Amino acid sequence: MDIEEGDIIQIKDKVKDSVTIWALYVGEGYVMYYCPRYQRLLRDKLETVSKDKDYCVNNLKEFSQSKQLSVQSADTILATALRVFNRNETFEPNVKTKHNLRIHFVTKCRFGRQFCEWLECKEQVAGHEVFDGAMNVTNIATIEGKYHGEFIKLDQIGTGSFGQVYKLKRKSDKTIHAIKIIQILADIHNPSTHRQRHYSHISCLSAVNT
Repeated sequence: MDIEEGDIIQIKDKVKDSVTIWALYVGEGYVMYYCPRYQRLLRDKLETVSKDKDYCVNNLKEFSQSKQLSVQSADTILATALRVFNRNETFEPNVKTKHNLRIHFVTKCRFGRQFCEWLECKEQVAGHEVFDGAMNVTNIATIEGKYHGEFIKLDQIGTGSFGQVYKLKRKSDKTIHAIKIIQILADIHNPSTHRQRHYSHISCLSAVNT
């Protein structure tokens, strides 16, 4: 496998498919990545981090293209990673919701901006199941009706400028999930060419640990 400095490495657990490490390759066989267990950035050999795991280069090309993000130069990516590592920055969000800090780190270094939930392709974000299409729902009753057959114990567990978060338990395997109703501000043109603004709603389901 050809790996270049600044590449994003996706490392997936062979047993727990939803457990993914997002690491940044920094050269000479080493990667940097955010470790939730220690709540800090680590620098280890790729062969050590990926032991008994599957890994591949995943530079999130489709996502970056859809967001019109430019890839920073390798020197800039590595300089950013080193600066963050030395300062032990964690990119903790200012919203009370469960963010994926692993993805925050690698996207910040590679694109200059940090993302997590807004990665909408389930092929790119392990552990996230994206439901196709806009839901156009804003209240818990509508959500409960849509997922009543598969989930139970629906509670609101967070809110923010992005939308609302609800907690559900899957009936089949008793796993706990969070469903996010994400508000995305969109611009459309009406026949009179005047620009209008409206909110669309996208739902995605992700496993949580508690």
